[in-house]
Amino acid sequence: MLAIDVQEPTVAVREYALSHDLDYTIGLDPTAAVKDLYGAWGLPSHFFVDGNGVIRGRNLGQLTRELMEEQLRAIIGS
Repeated sequence: MLAIDVQEPTVAVREYALSHDLDYTIGLDPTAAVKDLYGAWGLPSHFFVDGNGVIRGRNLGQLTRELMEEQLRAIIGS
């Protein structure tokens, strides 16, 4: 799992990650270039990418655990 934070200061992102005990990588997108490249017009946006780098699913807005599991099952074929 990889998170991309859009247009927020590094210190704020680090503090948020620590305070919420997030243990995954968070990339920074200070200019919103990644957001624009992926067409993420709403935040949060979730993209499900397969091992070949192909976007296999997308969810704009809050993501439930059930929806995340469904998307991942579709990618890994289980």
